Amino acid sequence: MLFYISHMVSDIELYTFRRDMPEYFRDTTIILIDTHNFTTTAIEALSNGAKEVVPLTSIKGGVPKRVSFLAGDGNTKIDNHPKYMTKENVKNEYVGIDSRNGSSAVHEIRNRTKQNVDVYLASLTNSPSIASHVRKKESITFVLAGSDGNIPPEDIITMQCIYQCLYSDLNELNSVCKIYEKLYDMFVLNIYDAIYKDKTEVGIFGYPENHAITYASNIGSKSITPKMNNNGGFE
Repeated sequence: MLFYISHMVSDIELYTFRRDMPEYFRDTTIILIDTHNFTTTAIEALSNGAKEVVPLTSIKGGVPKRVSFLAGDGNTKIDNHPKYMTKENVKNEYVGIDSRNGSSAVHEIRNRTKQNVDVYLASLTNSPSIASHVRKKESITFVLAGSDGNIPPEDIITMQCIYQCLYSDLNELNSVCKIYEKLYDMFVLNIYDAIYKDKTEVGIFGYPENHAITYASNIGSKSITPKMNNNGGFE
């Protein structure tokens, strides 16, 4: 049995955090991508039973009282990485994530939007589900968290995968995932191999050994579509 798209998104915009963010977002549907690592980590946490993911911009001044499990980019005991978001660690927990790019982008988006805006978290792991969820929207805005204004290849691949899923029949999504698994391996991993001769070297895209490469390559493995709540967290 074939399934055909009855409605297509007619307008798509794209911005990069710290590079070309608009003063205000005019769209009512925003998809944030930070594949290495924030959105992949958040999706993993929620998939394993976390009650909420709370994006943090700093932990120096304290964290919200509801946060019961804390992860961050090198400044916490637990790293901002999906491998730590196991059921044993995060089930029924309020997970705070301090990410230099991803969680900071969440706060910037929130400051530049009005009420009645839907903000979603996307990674390669939930690309087909996100696409299926928003495909009846009139317009969509993608925000790539990037790395200090630079655009990592994994964020581009994720956006392209979602875009392809948006305009594919539902029975074609498995094939789309397989194609992007190969593209991720061909382009993303090869690019990092070329950039970093020393795998512990720091570059424009951060520390490569901390990237969620294994998790992100499981394209379409998660079915959740995390959406921002009234408190700025995601459920």
